Amino acid sequence: MKLTVVLLVLVMSGAAHAVDLATLARHQLVLPETVMAHASELGFTAEQETKLKAYEAEMKPKIVALEETVRAEQSKLEQAIKVPDATVEQAAPQLDKLLAAESVVKHAQLKVLLELRDMLTPEQREKALALARKESEAKQPLEQRVKAKASRLKAAFDELGIPPADVLKAKGAGIEEMVRAGDYAEAETKLDELAKEVAIDEPALEVPSDFSKFETGNTDLDVLKQRYESVTENAKDVVRLPVLKALLKGRDALEKAKAAEDVDAVARILTWAEGVLSIKP
Repeated sequence: MKLTVVLLVLVMSGAAHAVDLATLARHQLVLPETVMAHASELGFTAEQETKLKAYEAEMKPKIVALEETVRAEQSKLEQAIKVPDATVEQAAPQLDKLLAAESVVKHAQLKVLLELRDMLTPEQREKALALARKESEAKQPLEQRVKAKASRLKAAFDELGIPPADVLKAKGAGIEEMVRAGDYAEAETKLDELAKEVAIDEPALEVPSDFSKFETGNTDLDVLKQRYESVTENAKDVVRLPVLKALLKGRDALEKAKAAEDVDAVARILTWAEGVLSIKP
């Protein structure tokens, strides 16, 4: 039996996060995703199926409208705070509208949880809660692994003190979506792939203590400036941690050379950095 999709949307919705009804309800109420996953095991009667389908037909258009209102109010708030000289007094009324819209969504979520509970028999509720607990316990080790791997990757880039490349940000956002959806198995797979891509377990590249063996190349000041800007820009796309760590050490040496106004030293370090950036993984 295919149960209402809107019920799942209600609980999983990202429109309002201040109160997590799914967490509050976990040990008291049956969550829609549990009902959907175990419909056959719960043994719904024809009358229950009919009631659930009628409930979907009633609630779906209402929920779609509520979610659209939240998105619209959020967009208005974003526009309001983009104004350079926006004040609290000017933006606060729009924040109140957004919070009011989110509150309506939360009330709708609560309505669904309570009315879904009342559609089930006490035996079905108990069975559904037991199934949910069992699934939660089975997922816990995997969930913990995912959080640990995500934390390790985040800590590795936090330690560098520079933002990750845009491509990594996009992949990280995708993994966050998987976690929010409870798809920990796929999230773990993607985290493992990401860890390999950034070479988190590989040693850092060796950074020379003496750059004198490198050619200076063109030392014209305008050319040096262009070379420096090119290296800086290209470094933003680097995803491998060993390379990033090496480039940061090279940057420290470069700053010392610049402070000493040693043009040749600056040029040699840039030559080294250009070589590092030319290496393909």
